[in-house]
Amino acid sequence: MIACGGQPQIPVSVSPAGAVVNTDPVAAIIERRPELQLADSQVANLRVLKRDLDKANRPLREELDRLGMLRANESLRRLPEKPTREQQEKAKPVVDELRENNRRAREAALLILTAVQRTRLDSLDKASRANRQQQRGRGRASPLE
Repeated sequence: MIACGGQPQIPVSVSPAGAVVNTDPVAAIIERRPELQLADSQVANLRVLKRDLDKANRPLREELDRLGMLRANESLRRLPEKPTREQQEKAKPVVDELRENNRRAREAALLILTAVQRTRLDSLDKASRANRQQQRGRGRASPLE
């Protein structure tokens, strides 16, 4: 999510149908505990950070849900129709705040990691993005077929 010398990828996205998809950047790091070889103390610090992020983002997610713009789990909730301009305008400041909270939490989480772990996380993130792009490409019919 953070390329060396680059800007962080914002861990909140909007689906093709316009629903907001909230991705927890701290949870994503905790899930990679084995690959990053996180120490117990690092995991404990990351969990505190995640708890604080969840607390800060809870009212924002509730507001997005109220606006019909939140998609927390694709399998549990149908996507809304394309949101109206009014929905988008009401959601924008909420989404911006959610993004900022996630950005700050990711920056704090990266400070908990060692330089080697940050480099490994960057490599894992790049591989994950490439895999998702490849998977998306497989879902489309080839123009040659």
